Amino acid sequence: MSFRVRAVDSRVTTIPTFSGTVIFSSTDSNAQVPSSYTFKTADQGQKTFDLGLTFRTLGSQTFVVQQQGNSLIRGEKQVQVVGGQSSSSGQVRITKPAPGTYKIFDNGQQIAEVQANISGRFSFNSSLLPDGQHTFQAQSNGIQSDSVIVTIDTTPAQVEQVNIDKTTLGTGETTNISINSDPGLNAVQATVGEFITDLVEDKKNPGIYKGTLTAPAQPGNYVVNVIITDKVGNVSPAIQVGKLNVTAAATNISGGAASFSVPSKVSNVHATAGNAKVILTWAAAQAESGIALYRIYYGTDPAKLSLVVNTTDNLNAFDVSGLQNGVPYYFQVVGVDTKGNEGDNRSLAVTATPSANGAAPVLCDPSPCPAVGLPSEIPQDGPGTYGMIVTALMSTALWKGFRRK
Repeated sequence: MSFRVRAVDSRVTTIPTFSGTVIFSSTDSNAQVPSSYTFKTADQGQKTFDLGLTFRTLGSQTFVVQQQGNSLIRGEKQVQVVGGQSSSSGQVRITKPAPGTYKIFDNGQQIAEVQANISGRFSFNSSLLPDGQHTFQAQSNGIQSDSVIVTIDTTPAQVEQVNIDKTTLGTGETTNISINSDPGLNAVQATVGEFITDLVEDKKNPGIYKGTLTAPAQPGNYVVNVIITDKVGNVSPAIQVGKLNVTAAATNISGGAASFSVPSKVSNVHATAGNAKVILTWAAAQAESGIALYRIYYGTDPAKLSLVVNTTDNLNAFDVSGLQNGVPYYFQVVGVDTKGNEGDNRSLAVTATPSANGAAPVLCDPSPCPAVGLPSEIPQDGPGTYGMIVTALMSTALWKGFRRK
């Protein structure tokens, strides 16, 4: 039989970033199960195993999927294995593919011919497919299989419209940016010099992504680039969407001397590891004109924190996402006031190592998960992997082995 495995969180939502290895087992000691499988980025948290499971012992059997090295993250499916039923003519009902020749069709056109082995198994790898919808079927002796529909999309999303509030800024000043593109993109990032800004989709206006750009510390002309990652993982090249003219920061002149106040040093920074992210909290900084936002410097080398992200407001907590699990990251935080002035001193550095193994499991069979035992909300460290959902993709009874008479 064929089946699908999904990695889900406490709300039974598929986790597209899951990258663990799963192993398979069954109460049927004679069952044929797949070998272990490591999820890839392209799987987006779910994987279909075509004709990957065969039971050979009658009765009630349980099929189990669990994460390698963490038996708490698991899912299971109970099935009833029955034998074939003979008709009045004495014919045997065949409930699995037979050996022989199979023709493969794509959108009604034959594209291949393959041979199934004695167990009725065959595999086929297509050539490079053009973008669009493809309907695949297998045919043997004039009988066609159910259709499998696949949509190919290798074209990255495009930027349709851009708006930058101010294009002439003092060093360290900020300005708002919004772009129009496809709804539901995985990530939209804008870069100016060393600064990287994550743009967030407007919940009331899908397809509009907004964020805050920060002018670099050195005057000059800077290109604003946008990088887009779409739903299926296609990443666009850097798209130039504008330029910033950065001038020397404005100062207040008093008694012939230039002076200005900057935010105080951020203190009490704490870092908590999550799945592909780190949650930072800190004590609020103070500034004469008020704090507009916080700037986070981070990286994997504590001596060179080359990555930068701005918070979207003056709250003293932020999730730094898009990190690699198992890699230590280091962070420093500094305040930025409403005039665009960055504090002279960054906070003390803190470190945390993102990890996918941060939550207890929830068994989900059948789907949806039962209400008992589920947390009332997603934990503060984000949607960790709670369990595996195993879904059978064939509605017919499971089988024992048969031979043609």
